[in-house]
Amino acid sequence: MNPPMQQGSLSLKITGDGSHTIWRDDWGEPFHSIYGAMQESEHVFIETGLNYCTSFFKEIYLLEIGLGTGLNAFLTWLYAEKHQIKITYTAFEPFPIPRHLASQLNYADLRQVEGAALALSNIHDALYENIPRTIGKFFKIQALRADFRRVSLNPFLYHCVFFDAFDPAKDPELWAVPVFKKLNESLISGGVLVTYSAKGQVRRNLKEAGFSVQKLPGPPG
Repeated sequence: MNPPMQQGSLSLKITGDGSHTIWRDDWGEPFHSIYGAMQESEHVFIETGLNYCTSFFKEIYLLEIGLGTGLNAFLTWLYAEKHQIKITYTAFEPFPIPRHLASQLNYADLRQVEGAALALSNIHDALYENIPRTIGKFFKIQALRADFRRVSLNPFLYHCVFFDAFDPAKDPELWAVPVFKKLNESLISGGVLVTYSAKGQVRRNLKEAGFSVQKLPGPPG
């Protein structure tokens, strides 16, 4: 049985680097960059977020806002396996994508690594079944079907936050100052929040919430 959706109809699309994204028809918005879903996630979240944190911390507690297709979690699992670093991954996703779409995502096909298909499946199952999953020796995920704004977050726990909500023009309340303050309070000293949006209002809201903000070059496109 598929989880309930409170969105418009969803469909798979191939992006510029050959990896899948999901298109949300009611908003005319993709879940990832049409220029390349995988290269966007690798550049924004893995290289500038996770990789930065692992240069300072030996074990990572990571929070994702918007599990979506599971791409960021999948790439984080790959990173944990490659670098043999323990990562505890917590994700919030109030509206899971249907199982039939999740099962067709081609991320494992594009990363010819042993266990990749099972890892991606386990990431989604953690959300559908509401059961934490340990995937391999280094990666543990808890995926919650909830709006993180209505849940208490442990203060000073996370080393990194992946903020991967829909475009602020479509869902501005998720990019508001109180949201960023809550996330700031969940980070340890020296922790970072990374997101794909570099809009001026987003940067101003982050600063008002107490973050020190740095604008970095984006992925291709």
